Amino acid sequence: MRGLLRNFGLNVGQASGGTFDGRIRELVEHDAELTEIMEPLLAGRRKLREGLAKLEKRVLAEAKQDEVCRRLMTVRAHHVDPANAHKILLSAHRLNNYVVRPISRRAGRRLHAEALGWLHVLPR
Repeated sequence: MRGLLRNFGLNVGQASGGTFDGRIRELVEHDAELTEIMEPLLAGRRKLREGLAKLEKRVLAEAKQDEVCRRLMTVRAHHVDPANAHKILLSAHRLNNYVVRPISRRAGRRLHAEALGWLHVLPR
């Protein structure tokens, strides 16, 4: 939406999630064609945000029910949010289900790097 409006010389500027819709409507209120273009886009954005909020609630509820996820979320000095804890847990389950032979040293390093990336830890 920002890019589309920029083509018409309109700059949205900084607008947070709560003020974005209002700012877009404010910019296009003088042009009926732009209003006609933006309304479906704003409706789609609103629907996506509602769906994302429901999904985040579901992931949080599942993470709170799982003991491993709860422990991952208490890692000191690194904030592991419920989504990342859930992702780490699912990856571990996937590895347990599909790895039937010892992994190579290179694959082990790659997995270690991925895990550190999930925890937002940088190697020294």
